[in-house]
Amino acid sequence: MYYCDVTPDSALHVRRNGKGGPSVAEVTACLVTPGLTDVNFSSPLHTVELDHLHTDEIKDMTRFSVDGEFYYWKNHSELIRVRDGELLAEFIPSWLVVDVNEHKLGRLVVKKVEKPSLDVIVTTAMVVQERADEARKAVRVHRRL
Repeated sequence: MYYCDVTPDSALHVRRNGKGGPSVAEVTACLVTPGLTDVNFSSPLHTVELDHLHTDEIKDMTRFSVDGEFYYWKNHSELIRVRDGELLAEFIPSWLVVDVNEHKLGRLVVKKVEKPSLDVIVTTAMVVQERADEARKAVRVHRRL
């Protein structure tokens, strides 16, 4: 089980085994490049940079690399390995989950994979879902002339 909370400075903290469990990662918006998110993992100590793309050609993709291997989250719901196009994980939102005892956010189904680690898969899924949630809450202002 993983736990996620947001600090007053808008950093996202991911922990294993609940709120009091060991830290997995701290997630912050990149201060240098808009559209990037830095994920600083605790053990082993390393950083993964998430590149969030949304253009007319590319809809809702978040890409990243770990140890020279490239991955991307497609439409906030499918984790794909670029090399072979294999689906590694799938996020099923709560409104598509039939079991009423499921967590409100949804269910993350992870295939048996060695790389990237489960910590990387879960943490990037949480970031992608947070961004998807923010996008749904976005307010667009249209001016009438």
